[in-house]
Amino acid sequence: FTGVFVDNALMNAKKQREVQLEAELEKQRVWLEQVIEFFGAADTDGDGSINLEETECLLQDPIMSAYFQLIGFQFEDATKLFRLFDKDGSGHISFTEFIDGCERMKGPARAVDLHLLSCDSKLLVESLCKPHTHSRESRRFKKNPLTSESRLFDSRT
Repeated sequence: FTGVFVDNALMNAKKQREVQLEAELEKQRVWLEQVIEFFGAADTDGDGSINLEETECLLQDPIMSAYFQLIGFQFEDATKLFRLFDKDGSGHISFTEFIDGCERMKGPARAVDLHLLSCDSKLLVESLCKPHTHSRESRRFKKNPLTSESRLFDSRT
């Protein structure tokens, strides 16, 4: 009797995990569809990217502001939003930059976000505190293994 009970409990737990996983995947799919639709609406000139002027129009339009809230965040300052999303500094937010930016901005900060920020801050402080007596050639870019982002580091680190 105990074995049957344990087997049933394990099967129910597995089914519950599968249902939760499916629900989360569906939630992510819907969110992505909304972000894609939002990007298309924001790209008013149809060039496949969003510029600062389009970003300003976004935030002035009550429907688009409501849409921003729907995808998970509020932002009132177009310039700040634009700078956060335009990772390569090109003056345009690409589709990839937009998706990445929306993903980073939705919801509250997570523990991993705070940890990455702390690690980046420590690396920055360490690099600023070291004497800069060596040439530019001794500096190089390293990939942060947690974020896959390149950062300039002193080669002595």
